[in-house]
Amino acid sequence: MAKTKNIKKNSSKHNNDNHLEYKPLILPSDFSEMDLFLRKNKFKLSQHVVASIDHAIKNKLTNIEIFKFKNSDYVIVLFETTFEQELKNIYEYYIKEELYESCNQVIDIQKRLKEKVNSFSLL
Repeated sequence: MAKTKNIKKNSSKHNNDNHLEYKPLILPSDFSEMDLFLRKNKFKLSQHVVASIDHAIKNKLTNIEIFKFKNSDYVIVLFETTFEQELKNIYEYYIKEELYESCNQVIDIQKRLKEKVNSFSLL
């Protein structure tokens, strides 16, 4: 968990693909609320991580705030170096839970991430 206040945010109201401005998901800061929230919202949280990585790739961000804690300055930041592993973990979760319809989005983002990495290695 990283505490930060100076991560660059997308200041426009719309990005290239006409989505609203990206915002981190707010998590409860109380431990008992957090535990229940995580258990009840695992799929929603995994979808948010996938969407966050997608947003970061599309907007050429090297990191992205994915979660903020209610009534706190603490945030959880995902760095570009972890995108691939996070997508792999979420894909495995989707397979385990038989959420096959969500796998295609993860595969698409993984491909775009590999294309981005390959384009840098050609330079």
